[in-house]
Amino acid sequence: MGEKHKILSVGGDMRSVYCAARLATEYDTSILGFDAEDIPHGSGLHICDASKKYDTLLLPVIPLDSDGMIPAENGSIDPEEAALLVDSRAEIFVGRMDARLRDIFPDARFTDYLSREDVCLKNAVPTAEGAVMIALSELPVTLSGLKILIVGMGRIGTALTEILKGFGADVTTAVRNEGGAARARLHGVKSVRTEEIGGEWGLIFNTVPMMIFGGSPHIVAEPPKFAQNTSDRIIGTGSKCNSFASSIVTAARNKITVILSMNIDKTAAMTINVTNNGIGL
Repeated sequence: MGEKHKILSVGGDMRSVYCAARLATEYDTSILGFDAEDIPHGSGLHICDASKKYDTLLLPVIPLDSDGMIPAENGSIDPEEAALLVDSRAEIFVGRMDARLRDIFPDARFTDYLSREDVCLKNAVPTAEGAVMIALSELPVTLSGLKILIVGMGRIGTALTEILKGFGADVTTAVRNEGGAARARLHGVKSVRTEEIGGEWGLIFNTVPMMIFGGSPHIVAEPPKFAQNTSDRIIGTGSKCNSFASSIVTAARNKITVILSMNIDKTAAMTINVTNNGIGL
């Protein structure tokens, strides 16, 4: 039998730890960017050994932040540091390919695991659950009976719909076309065209890759790791904010929108002021 692969998982959140622990049942697997107490007991997973050369590198869903660093549980990691730990022709598994990686690992072979639909669908569930967790922690009212708008009916929007229906929420989805409207009907919720959004909402989940409602200031990078960035109680999660300040959004207090898109356009698509139960956006 040939020598086992030596796998190094660098950065990410607890999903990376669980994935590495699973790999450790069959391969020589180590992690970088976590503490020893983060490793599941008895998993066989190890903290990175600088004396080894790893032939496989596992990077998180968003491999590099805006500063070109690998986001990790206990601080950012310089990708050049990771490059010193792996073979020059290593196999690199990455969530969303970043062109900057090719400059750091010019001879490596890359595989984008988010190109697999099954992975994207499974990842939508913890993303949606994490977004609901934020809403539950910030809202002064229950989700039951609350008027909620979900912008977008893709993988995450669909997962959110099912979760929020379970809470008894009054869910409407904002869609761009008849396909989205049909999907909303199949999931038993109402729909409205995105350009026709109006009225009052207690909570809005934005899953689309553009800024709406006057410029939502935050993006989600790696749910369900939620390092909350808060401004006027507009709640977002992730590793970076775009150039728009929260002052663009209407100035009422206790405003909540949860942003789940990984790529947000810098041009606001619309401005809207909605209030319900004392919560405005």
